Amino acid sequence: MAKKSREELRLHREQVRAELKKNDNNADLIQVLIGMGTSGIAAGAPAVQAALIEQAALHDITNIQLRKVGSLGLDFAEPVIEIRMANMPDTIYGPMTAELVPEIIEKHILDRELVGRYVQHRPAPDMMED
Repeated sequence: MAKKSREELRLHREQVRAELKKNDNNADLIQVLIGMGTSGIAAGAPAVQAALIEQAALHDITNIQLRKVGSLGLDFAEPVIEIRMANMPDTIYGPMTAELVPEIIEKHILDRELVGRYVQHRPAPDMMED
């Protein structure tokens, strides 16, 4: 694989940012970020990713976007996922396992309820709208 120039990397970064920004305006899109940094992978994030894909297909959730990202800054709670969807606070869950994914999908994504015992980060209650 040939090395890329700084200009090629800058253009690629701008294309990716534009694509992500386009998705931010889609109110129906459910984004699930999967922490796939070294600690996430070592803690089992690939199994969590596989379970998310399986559960999304099982529940026929077609408006979901799974994105592998580096560390979400919560290495102590790996593997972690962050769910971003309309009318819900951006929420980080962890430590996740493949066995916990069905509950997160059913309660958070389908029923729009936070699954408190697995929440690692969310906005303070006074910042969330009722």
